[in-house]
Amino acid sequence: MTVMTHDIENQEENIATVTYDIIKKKHEREISYFNCIFAMCSFCSIGVLVLCIIGGSVSYVVFGIMFLVEDYPRKSNECNDINLWVYVLVCVILSFNRFIVSSNKENNSYHSTSSVVSMIVCKGIIELGLSIWGGIEVLNSECDDTNLWRFALATFIIQLSLATICLLFVPLGSYCLTHLNKQN
Repeated sequence: MTVMTHDIENQEENIATVTYDIIKKKHEREISYFNCIFAMCSFCSIGVLVLCIIGGSVSYVVFGIMFLVEDYPRKSNECNDINLWVYVLVCVILSFNRFIVSSNKENNSYHSTSSVVSMIVCKGIIELGLSIWGGIEVLNSECDDTNLWRFALATFIIQLSLATICLLFVPLGSYCLTHLNKQN
């Protein structure tokens, strides 16, 4: 009788182990499936974001050139604001350099975090200087009903936003990450 009881206990233990293994494998498959879906969604989101940035950059340059040609200052025009026109021209030209952080790779090695943050801060200083110039030109302009003025206002807002991100959030984020890494 004890052998039979012992066999029944072993069978129950084996069934419990097999059941646990089945549940564990099912759970691992569900986690793997979730990780796969998460990776695919992340990849698609990043792809859409990159395409939006590229499309926005191209449309920014195209509309900038179009408004520069359309509102070129002429002597017969009652709204002859050459400084606003020059500001938009400079901003359209410098927009090609806006998203490039670093194109130099020394011996195929990446730059350190501090040098990348330094480059971003320098770009933030440039954006801040351009936004100050743009603010002066936009607010002192006599031509506040033209497409060029609206484009200059949008450029001013973009530059002010980028300057804020580059001069406040990037250094503070880098500082916080550095201290978190030192604590761990």
